[in-house]
Amino acid sequence: MRSFFIFYFLLALLFTANGQQGTPGNYQPSATLSYVRTWDAVKPSSDVNAFVVTTPIGDARMTTQYVDGLGRPIQMVVKQGSQAGSAAAVDLVSSEKYDALGRVSIRYLPFASTGSGTLDNGFFKTDAFQQQASFYNSVNSSSPVKGQGETWFYGQTVYEPSPANRVVGTYAAGNNWSGTAGSAEASQHGVRTKYFLNTSLDAVRVFTVSGGYTSLGSYASPGLYNPNELTKTITLNEQGKQSIEFRDSDGKVILKKVQVNATVDANGSGVGHPNFICTYYIYDELNNLRCVVQPEGVKALETNGWVFNSTILAEQCFRYEYDGRKRMVIKKVPGAAEVWMVYDAKDRLVLTQDGNMRKSTEKKWLYTVYDVLNRPYSTGYLTDNSNYTNLSYHLTAGAAAATYPNLGNYPGYVELSTTWFNDYTWRSSVGNPLTATYNTAYNSYFVGIYAASNVPSSSLKGLVTGRRTKILGTSTWLYEVIFYNARGQVIQMQQQNHNGGTDIQTTEYDWSGKPLITISKIQKATTPQAQETIEVTKFTYDDLGRIVKAEKKVSNTLVAGGVMPGSYKIVSELTYNALGNVATKKLGKQPSGSNPLETQTYEYNIRGWLLGMNRSYAKSDAGVVNYFGFDLGYDKLNNGLVGGSTYTLPRYDGNIEGMVWRSKGDGKIRKYDFDYDAVNRLLSANFKQYNGSVFETSTAVNFSVTGLSYDYNGNIQTMNQKGMVAGAATDVDQLTYTYAPGTNRLTQVVDAANANTQTAKLGDFKYASKGTYDYSYDYTTGGTTGNGNLIEDKNKNITSITYDVVINKPSVITFSGNRTITYTYDASGAKLKKVVIETGQPTKTTLYLGNLVYENDQLQGAQHEDGRVRFKLNATSVASLEYDYYLKDHLGNIRMVLTEEQETIYYPAATLEGTFSPSGTQANSMINHEKLFYKIDNSKVVSPISGVPTYANANPAVPNANYPTGHSPTAGVNSTKMYRMKGNENRVGLEFLIKVMAGDRFDIHGKSYYTNTTNVTNANSSALDVATIFGSLLGSPGSAAAGHGVTATQLGNLNPLAVMQPFIRGTNNESTTSVPKAYINYILLDDQFKFVSGNFSRVGGSGSLKDHWSIDQALLNLQNVAVEKNGYLFVYVSNESNFDVYFDNLQVIHKPGPIVEETHYYPFGLTMAGISSSSLTGKAPNKLKYNGIEFNTDFDLNLGDATFRTHDPQIGRWWQIDPKPNYSESPFAAMGNNPIKHFDLPAQNLA
Repeated sequence: MRSFFIFYFLLALLFTANGQQGTPGNYQPSATLSYVRTWDAVKPSSDVNAFVVTTPIGDARMTTQYVDGLGRPIQMVVKQGSQAGSAAAVDLVSSEKYDALGRVSIRYLPFASTGSGTLDNGFFKTDAFQQQASFYNSVNSSSPVKGQGETWFYGQTVYEPSPANRVVGTYAAGNNWSGTAGSAEASQHGVRTKYFLNTSLDAVRVFTVSGGYTSLGSYASPGLYNPNELTKTITLNEQGKQSIEFRDSDGKVILKKVQVNATVDANGSGVGHPNFICTYYIYDELNNLRCVVQPEGVKALETNGWVFNSTILAEQCFRYEYDGRKRMVIKKVPGAAEVWMVYDAKDRLVLTQDGNMRKSTEKKWLYTVYDVLNRPYSTGYLTDNSNYTNLSYHLTAGAAAATYPNLGNYPGYVELSTTWFNDYTWRSSVGNPLTATYNTAYNSYFVGIYAASNVPSSSLKGLVTGRRTKILGTSTWLYEVIFYNARGQVIQMQQQNHNGGTDIQTTEYDWSGKPLITISKIQKATTPQAQETIEVTKFTYDDLGRIVKAEKKVSNTLVAGGVMPGSYKIVSELTYNALGNVATKKLGKQPSGSNPLETQTYEYNIRGWLLGMNRSYAKSDAGVVNYFGFDLGYDKLNNGLVGGSTYTLPRYDGNIEGMVWRSKGDGKIRKYDFDYDAVNRLLSANFKQYNGSVFETSTAVNFSVTGLSYDYNGNIQTMNQKGMVAGAATDVDQLTYTYAPGTNRLTQVVDAANANTQTAKLGDFKYASKGTYDYSYDYTTGGTTGNGNLIEDKNKNITSITYDVVINKPSVITFSGNRTITYTYDASGAKLKKVVIETGQPTKTTLYLGNLVYENDQLQGAQHEDGRVRFKLNATSVASLEYDYYLKDHLGNIRMVLTEEQETIYYPAATLEGTFSPSGTQANSMINHEKLFYKIDNSKVVSPISGVPTYANANPAVPNANYPTGHSPTAGVNSTKMYRMKGNENRVGLEFLIKVMAGDRFDIHGKSYYTNTTNVTNANSSALDVATIFGSLLGSPGSAAAGHGVTATQLGNLNPLAVMQPFIRGTNNESTTSVPKAYINYILLDDQFKFVSGNFSRVGGSGSLKDHWSIDQALLNLQNVAVEKNGYLFVYVSNESNFDVYFDNLQVIHKPGPIVEETHYYPFGLTMAGISSSSLTGKAPNKLKYNGIEFNTDFDLNLGDATFRTHDPQIGRWWQIDPKPNYSESPFAAMGNNPIKHFDLPAQNLA
């Protein structure tokens, strides 16, 4: 009877854990509780008794842990630990509740106290669970999940009903997770675990290891594990997909299997290798991991009768060897040669060698020298002509020597870095040009409020006091000296940079160790443009120690004589929600007023996952105004999307089901619906755009990615991408990937679309080679050298890539046509310089000095936490510093660049003065400068006819500068030329085209004159047509449309007669007037060259010289016109009447708004050409793009230059092997093939 009671009791516990729990009752107010109370001092105090419960949190933060009679934590209260925005701080509370067996089966989410009277005193909350329910209530206006409909504010842990107490289910808080715990298994969205033993159907292979140590061992599979010999754990993730893990009696993982299609092991009876991604782990008798076989390797093994061949070993296995002390001495990753490691008698790693160092042209080892305390002191490389391929020699010699190698035996060894400790006496012996004295010049910026001392300490035992690092390929050292305060905090670093300057980084801390002020001085020492930049950053914190404001001021010796601005500029201001997540971030300031340039509002779901930024703007076609916003969907199909639309497939496992975004560039609302396979790899991204009522897949705009398929290692097999060509959606990529047999090495990509020709540069993949092997690598199967790096890419016209042997990064990229990109690094791998050389073109040199970037000695800007400070040199050589800000999505992709800069660009007036030279510029000629901006037919340039009033060859009160030095005639003297227009000769003229961005404004000036008394009729008119208008646009100087290979017919198809009718007047019968059908016109087009808006100003009366800007000022036809969408401004004069009209001094004044750049991306990082835009107003281009890494476009390279590797967004892969690879994934795969959720930053660790 007792056993039955226990059985039903346990079942009751299991059921209780699954059903929704009612809100627990209150604790008794009279209950006596034990607690542990701690204070974290924020301000200095010498009296421990000063810390009491009433101490303000600005002085000390108080936390109390309450425990029950068994010593179990039941409640933690952080006094005033929650502050939402500007609201008063209240207590932050976490509560625990135990089941009858003392387990935490219900995990309540933390909450901000809502009780009356006790909400901010730091004391125990007797009604904690009632307060929690009130805090999260979806209808509560201050709830962090307001409007989300959540009612399950706790997670659940379900235990199996056995003494083992093993967890069989964990369910996160939320209706779609914890709320499904009691549902049928197929409807549950928790992580569920089932425990079994292996069966014969599992067919888990036994592997043995033989040989090895100084060379790689061999492996065999003599048979299968017996049934019940291994534990088998089946885990279903929140999406219901299986992974199975087998372990032996020592707990070692033997096999991992991941569901890849519908096949599952439903009840533990077992299932074989097919239809699962399998990864085997092979151990020796000492339990050392000797080999890991990748999934494609397992497939190949099964096909090969479970016998290893040379390809499987070289291309599909991670292999390791160890010495007698279990130290790894050989490591081999798939697709690369072995890495060798040598230790000395003191168990220190002293030599390493990779596949490139082992080449007969290198013969190198990297060495490390240690001091007497076993700290790495010196590193470098040595050339070993005798034993560079003899690992055994060095293992034996190293094991016998307390210090190894003896560098004296290797003449010509090169030291790469040195580290010094304890003091500064080392300086005098190495020729360090830096001083041993803390530089106090920057202490004047300190704030001093509860600040730690910045007096340098002489108690430096054990601290690094200096370093030197060599510039690779040179004998030049870069030195560094480090100063500390009495707390051991770094207060100053003085560094010598590669340009010969001295950089100084100084930090002031508050009493609790947070930086208050940072001062960075960077010196460019060489001419031309020798200069010094000082950047001061001030941080403000709230009482909880969170940054609430970051301010900067920057000086440069070329700006205002190097005088530092007196006041700080606010870069960002942050507020937080009640749970401590960032709620809002205000960036910069609008040029006029105190409002921020942009406010970013963040929202989260009940699991703390980011739901988006500026979601109201992203999802609404009216009302809220921002520059950029996005919404991320997870479990809820209807995320409040515009028009009642929904996402397609819900995700409960943290993958993103869809994304909606909107930007001010054109105000369009766009959406991606994502689909994944069972391994969470992206299968498709279906693009739609909101048309005012529903999201649709348009024939004009479509950036869908479909047809993604992978092998078991995650190497992409196929991928299709839509794009825009001449205003129509089309397949821009239909890619098929080919790999060297049995490897992860890409050898060919075939593009069946191949839409990207030389005249239509969309940035997508170019199938240029059309050969069998488009890509080559420095490693071949079975080779003993090479690191698996790409060394040739025929589709990019790359003939060779040379890697630095020390840091394994590209040093020279050579293109066909004798074009090169050369990189310079220091021994730490920091990029110092890039030089681009092309025969017949000026050399372009980029210098990287700290956070500053120079191009051909011209400062481009300084990167900061939220954007950049851009150096601007205007036409009169007066320099300024302008603040730009980056708007990013959830992956750190920079989607928009905004600026605080207010600028007015005065394009030259079409004065037509001087002598016209058709082939080029001519000295002392205004017209030859003007023809760079306007399309000028010199045969229509005439002297003023009789009766034209005298007027200046410039517009009143409008600058007409920037002509070449010595031009003639001088701007402002009387006009001597006009432009004749006649309907039956030249209906369109003086075409002018510039790039504009949403929020820009412009003015158009100009004069016109004619004499006519004849009535205007259709009989004496020559009507324009759409093709003529757009043909003239294509002929304007620097036409972007022509550069994209667009024709006048295609532009006409995008802009039919019904749209363009207001600009075609020749058929307008106006028999009652003698005013010609002659106008100054402007047309605004979007980035797809579709009509947005336009206007015009007609000529005046006969014999009257009309100043169009001033006379039509009341009509606002040409004055201060606002640009609605990113695109182009097309200005021209027209005359559809068959008699002469004369124009002069046509001029455009452009007033750019905040938008500098807007970029949108396909999932793997390709730019969406057609809806991405840049202002082209002379501002230094932003080169940080996808994942926030530098994007290199030299020679159409179109690559992301990350810290450790090179990303190719056109094909979604890396150039080099992952330094920290995933055993179950190709080392070339990007972002785990889930670029919607993950990012590789800095191209080494998957985030």
